[in-house]
Amino acid sequence: MASRSGSFLLLLLAYHCCLLADGEALRCPADCLCRQEKGEVECERPNTLRAIPGPADVNNIDKVKELYISGQQGLTKLTREQLAHYKGLIKLVIKNSNISTIEDGAFKNNTNLTMIDLRNNKLTVLRRTLFSNLRLAELLISNNPLACNCSSKWIQLWQSQSRASFHTEKITCTRNTDGNTQTLDIRDLQLDSSCRLPTATVLTREVTINKTQDVVVTCEASGSPEPTAEWDTARLRSKFTVEIDELGRRQVLTIHNASEDDNGNLTCIAKNMVGISPANFSLKINAPPRIRSLDYKQLFHKSICYDVHGYPLPSLRWYKGSKLFTTRNYPVSIQMSRLEPYESAGCLKFEVTSHVYNGNYTLVATNTYGQTSRSLVVTFMRPPPDRTIAIRDPTSSSYNGTPGPTTDDNVPENQITTYTRIETYIAVAVSSVVFIVVAIVLYCMRSRKISRRECNVNGSAAPLQRSTSESNGEVVSRDSLRLSRLHVVENPNYFRDSKELVIRHIQRDTIHFVGELGEGAFGRVYLGKCEKLNADEDSSLVAVKTLKDMGVEDARKDFDREAELLTNMQHENIVKFYGVCTEGEPWLMIFEYMENGDLNNYLRSHGPDAAFLIKNPATHKELSVVDLLQISVQVAAGVEYMASQHFVHRDLATRNCLVGENLVVKIGDFGMSRDIYSTDYYRVGGHTMLPVRWMPPESVLYRKFTIESDIWSFGVVLWEIFTFGKQPWYELANHEVIECITSGRLLACPRGCPRNVRALMLGCWKKTPVQRTNIQDIHKKLKEMLENRHQVQVDIVA
Repeated sequence: MASRSGSFLLLLLAYHCCLLADGEALRCPADCLCRQEKGEVECERPNTLRAIPGPADVNNIDKVKELYISGQQGLTKLTREQLAHYKGLIKLVIKNSNISTIEDGAFKNNTNLTMIDLRNNKLTVLRRTLFSNLRLAELLISNNPLACNCSSKWIQLWQSQSRASFHTEKITCTRNTDGNTQTLDIRDLQLDSSCRLPTATVLTREVTINKTQDVVVTCEASGSPEPTAEWDTARLRSKFTVEIDELGRRQVLTIHNASEDDNGNLTCIAKNMVGISPANFSLKINAPPRIRSLDYKQLFHKSICYDVHGYPLPSLRWYKGSKLFTTRNYPVSIQMSRLEPYESAGCLKFEVTSHVYNGNYTLVATNTYGQTSRSLVVTFMRPPPDRTIAIRDPTSSSYNGTPGPTTDDNVPENQITTYTRIETYIAVAVSSVVFIVVAIVLYCMRSRKISRRECNVNGSAAPLQRSTSESNGEVVSRDSLRLSRLHVVENPNYFRDSKELVIRHIQRDTIHFVGELGEGAFGRVYLGKCEKLNADEDSSLVAVKTLKDMGVEDARKDFDREAELLTNMQHENIVKFYGVCTEGEPWLMIFEYMENGDLNNYLRSHGPDAAFLIKNPATHKELSVVDLLQISVQVAAGVEYMASQHFVHRDLATRNCLVGENLVVKIGDFGMSRDIYSTDYYRVGGHTMLPVRWMPPESVLYRKFTIESDIWSFGVVLWEIFTFGKQPWYELANHEVIECITSGRLLACPRGCPRNVRALMLGCWKKTPVQRTNIQDIHKKLKEMLENRHQVQVDIVA
């Protein structure tokens, strides 16, 4: 007994040590439940609270992300002080309680809030200005005795705009008419013209001044009920004063001794109980250039990136050492984006790096008001060691060859010759060993390939190779197409007009390899340059896919089939296939190069967790909801096109989509994902790799792949996009995922995901394939959301 007690105490001590190691455990009020790992506080025991738990009740209160309170009749008022310490709060639920008043500024410190649930309280007035600093995805306020007057007009407006999910619930208001209480749906509320949105007017819309001058600008608010005007001065760096009239309807802003840091738009806001209206004022301050940053960065290409301010926008020149550096004679490109009329940022991208590019790079920025420069010493690659030995000619007192580093004159000539012979012997020996090792490896790989083919013939890998057809017999998978012989033509325009499928042939001497991108089961993928690929460009960056195991006949047949299929797949959201090179070995496929890599990695590096995943998160702006919708529309367009061609992808996932400039997204699979994202696949029968986390029940159970199974996968792709690249079912092992999918469980809704996007996901995940939303409707609905981007932006972000 004593030994059991001792063991228990040791375990308890170890547990507390772990808590101390990971941070202090979350302390909770007596009648609440706290989950430290999720940052949740739940207070649902009835009538135990009279105020929101504060710092004295909950330690690490600023780390709390979700607060749930329910059934608290003693909770009648919500003040700014009560929520001030919950700075990390994302989700707030206070329902089935007695809240009748919410103080102005109650949510001022909770800028991360995206969801508020105030259902079943006693609110008669809920002011729009309470939420002006929040980016709400969802606001639930039904079953409150809201007044049917102008204070509820903003709710009606939000319902008509489908903002904050108001369109999904019925919200009512009450009014007394001749002693009778009447309940109305707020959508049907009729109010006269005295209840309308205010208007903000800036008397001067744009001003250009010189640095150190003062500027005065006036804003007026008009409308009914009586509005107030307010300048948003958060971005000003210079001293300023604001004069306000007695009614608060007019504000005069004076900026003293303005500096270039004040450049940009200032916003004046008109507010009343109906809502908020903004008006912008553009301030442009003439100032000499400033180079705010000049840094070396390892992006896809090694780059020198800059950020330059100044108005008018400065012109830029690059120098290497003392010489003007241009991109004309170097494999270098300049990517520049004009962020504002006074700011320019971009990168000098080195598509090929070598020690010859090492040096001192200087950026010179010039405008009408001055010039500035900044330098950066960059070492891209260490120069190779110079092993040249100048050997004296026995018959001459001079040296042969190009002058270079010479040996010590005191070293005997026969010793120099001996060193040269030793190095020659070593080089020959090493080359022989390398040749033998390579020959053994190639032999083993070929033997393995042959055994794998025999395995496929015997049926152990049949689930991956099985062809699938729809009822009409036209839908086929990528691996089951039976294609005719390979057609080759020099002119790239022939296959566009010809009725017969023709594949473009690219000459090997026009292809130049730059670097390796990755390796898949078929062979390696390289970054390359291809000359005269497009009529308007001397050379183009391309992705070059190589075929290994050239001696295996099946590999050549697969190459022919895939090339013929890809030639027929021409769409703006499918990675472009340029053609093949079958001169010599290895055979090559030439694809469009997408410089931002795969979509999964792009989402992760531009999401809320980028700080944990990449070295320089500040250089990767987080994607907005509109950006995520733009990505979704493009992937849907690609899937719709594949369906129209009766093509089943079978491995649709963000890892198999690629991202180019300006957030252009295209579906493509160079075959590398099975190696780079090996944890996304489940190995079956020794060789077959199945992406079970993206597969519908019929594909998991019966290896049945159809257009409808691709639609299920597209729903998972949507889930990936709105979780910024998380792995589906990331908390489960592969065998647990299979159990969940076959038992009917679905992925949870991503945090901050619009409800109409969630509805599309659910439509993709119907258990019966024929009940799934067709891809044409999915694409159409996503396009409509993107076209109404301002409403979507307000719904999710504002």
